[in-house]
Amino acid sequence: MAEDIYTLETAEQLRALKGHIPLQIIAAFEDLGICSASDVAEAMSRPQEGLQYHIKKLVSAGILIKQGKRKTGPRMEATYSLRARAIGINKTSTDPAYIAATKDVYSTAFRYADRAMVRSLDGRIAGTGPVAAPTFKQTSFRLSDQAADEARRRIKDLQKFLIDNAKPEEERAYLFTFACFEEI
Repeated sequence: MAEDIYTLETAEQLRALKGHIPLQIIAAFEDLGICSASDVAEAMSRPQEGLQYHIKKLVSAGILIKQGKRKTGPRMEATYSLRARAIGINKTSTDPAYIAATKDVYSTAFRYADRAMVRSLDGRIAGTGPVAAPTFKQTSFRLSDQAADEARRRIKDLQKFLIDNAKPEEERAYLFTFACFEEI
């Protein structure tokens, strides 16, 4: 991947991430690297036809890049990869459509993270889940703008650390969800 962070600049790009399936597709590409829609479908245990629409939207949004084609049996199939190791948003946008799309994406991402945490806890109850309990902490702080900016910088540093230390060959996968916003 050429970029560390690819910033989505339009509401249309953000809408490509709406729903849990695009997030699962991105997670599959993180694990598989350059691959085809059929590879992603197999990894997700879903029919390929149901994923084609989302893959096209992710390509159109610039999140996925078409890498080429490969022969699979008697036919050719396109291969894709993620453009960057992380996706960012334009924090300075004042466009109401962009802000609404950002809200929808955050809502989807946190719902997805919530489901993953519940599955992890259910697995622990059943004795099939991870040994370590999930960590979740939500805290509200009153900070100066300068301190909030420093917190955001440190979150970026943590994200970079996680990206730099990611090892696709590891058996255990960890889901990290970050948010820093001003309460109203």
